[in-house]
Amino acid sequence: MTLPFALLSCIKRPFLAAIMPRLFVVLFRYSQPVLIKRSIRHVTASSAGMLLADNGGYWLVLYAVVVYSGLAVCFEP
Repeated sequence: MTLPFALLSCIKRPFLAAIMPRLFVVLFRYSQPVLIKRSIRHVTASSAGMLLADNGGYWLVLYAVVVYSGLAVCFEP
């Protein structure tokens, strides 16, 4: 049983170091459909003459910048 524990202690740090970047990749990937759904809702509401909020477009642009810059940082070689 000494060998498995020694191997586990050797690879514990690289294994744990990969958890946070993977969580951010999952977060940014799953937030893309939400962004697309909100942008479609905003465009259809503004074309129908109903505005969702006063600053809805600005928050939508900020949300898109955060999502796509986060994806760019996550997939940087």
